[in-house]
Amino acid sequence: MYKCTDCGQEYRIKPEYCDCGNNIFEEYQEIKPEQPISATPRKINKLKNYDKNLTGEITSWLIFSICIILSVLTLLFLGNGKTSETDVDQKPKIHITSNIPSIDELWVENNIQPEVEEKPSIFQTIFNAPVVPKIKIKPNKPEKPDKVQNKQPNRPAQYMTEEQKNALVKRLTKTEPTITETTPKVDEAALRREYTAYKTTLRNTIAATIDFASIIGDGKCSVTFRIDKTGNLIERKFSLQSDNNSLNDVVYNAMMRNPAFQPPPEGYKNETLTFTVKMYGGNFEVTLN
Repeated sequence: MYKCTDCGQEYRIKPEYCDCGNNIFEEYQEIKPEQPISATPRKINKLKNYDKNLTGEITSWLIFSICIILSVLTLLFLGNGKTSETDVDQKPKIHITSNIPSIDELWVENNIQPEVEEKPSIFQTIFNAPVVPKIKIKPNKPEKPDKVQNKQPNRPAQYMTEEQKNALVKRLTKTEPTITETTPKVDEAALRREYTAYKTTLRNTIAATIDFASIIGDGKCSVTFRIDKTGNLIERKFSLQSDNNSLNDVVYNAMMRNPAFQPPPEGYKNETLTFTVKMYGGNFEVTLN
């Protein structure tokens, strides 16, 4: 049998830990009920357990108190271990003596006198300074225009020479040159050529839309119109109608199919143009005047 030393619980098989958390057990033989159980061994076991618990508590308290004392001592020693500035200053200084002669003795023994730079006084600097000439800067005066001498000579003209008289006449009659604006000349021939080519292109464009095969018979038909700045054909109307209605219809349809053309050149003066179609013997003639 096994018995816990703290709570006294008994176990037939030795466990790792008791229910109270203790891992110390006492082993004893099981007493049969036939034999009488004396009370003395139980009291002795309780006293032993009490003594063991008391000694364990005393040792733990001793260890705890020793740890506290050691921590306090370490703090005290660490705080006092830092050297202050006063302690460093109070350390004895080592003086090293050397037999080095003074600088004054060296000057006297070698008869060497130090050179002293004499600084000039304020009066010497003032009186010995070089004289700088003063430069006067004259302001730039605007140039005056040449005066025109239109005054007559003091002496009369009868005492003047011919050269002086001529010079006087030129000076008195002198006039400023007049500036004339020159306008660029317009090449009229180039304008006419450009306008002629424009009318030829317009005539061919309108004639290309005429169906001459649908015209039956002969006749002559004319349509007048004008051209605005954008190239639109305006004010289209018959100036001459033919007795042949098929010719009139074809020319009218051609004019309606071409409502606009290129803008006219400078040679066009907003005059009325005449588009004429003439049919004779199966032939046709188209003009634009």
